[in-house]
Amino acid sequence: MKTRIRTLTPALLYLAVTACAGETADTSTEGAADAAPEMSADEQALNELAEYWATHYNMGHPDMVADVYTSDAWFLGSNGRLAEGREAIAEALGANADMSPQIEVTPGDIMVFGDQAAGWGTYTITMSAEGAPSMSYGGTYMTHSTKTEGEWKIAGHISNLTDDPPEGFEFTSPEGEPGPNEGTLGELETAWETNFNQGHPDMVADLYTADGMVSFSRGGPLHGRAAIAEALAAMMAENPSQIDINDLSTMELGEGWALDGGWYEATDADSGEPTQYGGYFQLMRQADDGSWKIHWAVSNSWPPAEM
Repeated sequence: MKTRIRTLTPALLYLAVTACAGETADTSTEGAADAAPEMSADEQALNELAEYWATHYNMGHPDMVADVYTSDAWFLGSNGRLAEGREAIAEALGANADMSPQIEVTPGDIMVFGDQAAGWGTYTITMSAEGAPSMSYGGTYMTHSTKTEGEWKIAGHISNLTDDPPEGFEFTSPEGEPGPNEGTLGELETAWETNFNQGHPDMVADLYTADGMVSFSRGGPLHGRAAIAEALAAMMAENPSQIDINDLSTMELGEGWALDGGWYEATDADSGEPTQYGGYFQLMRQADDGSWKIHWAVSNSWPPAEM
């Protein structure tokens, strides 16, 4: 299985679109103070990039969408398909062109770190083959983008599914062998793995920032440790399993921030048989004591039958 997240050069599909304004505008001084801060030039450029991406995806122009990626970008879709480089990304984005896919995106948040940026949001895709019922599914995405010579490009993207896939959805898992474990946050990943395998959801949740966001495979965005712990407890009760995490790559962004990615294998707690594989991508924050916490995270999965 191949899930190489290289040296985490920019990644993540910046499908951020402007949210609608409220029904009644507040022009008072107090209302202005409560309003969202003005976007920076970089945030505006990333939003414009997102709008371009969504527009041309919906128009069926995968090559034009792929042109906004870096030459060595990676794309790990919700179906488990890993595409590396513009040509492969264009092929992946155009795989269902005959079903006229249309995407709607709801932005979550974006953070800019000099010439790099990270963000997350949710999406819904609707498509249908001629004469067949439409298929709809949605999930969460996370991205990391980079600015070169004044221009923002997407260097990667991971997305997952909020619910079980609809009928007709096809998984296409990564091919080949995964890269070596070269991430520098193995200690945190080991703590996550150990506490999950021992059935301690609260201890796993403590590895996230207080205002952290996570979207596990088959689940929408969760905010805060309490919600994360509750979801983990349900996960452990419904599908008792053991997790093996492989930390492939870490990229420090400066000022106590980093991106980290890798892959995992889940096995049945009783039989030891594989139940799923998946990839993950995370924005990390360093605490005052030097330890790292997960601030944003998105993971996806595909069944072992696809390996």
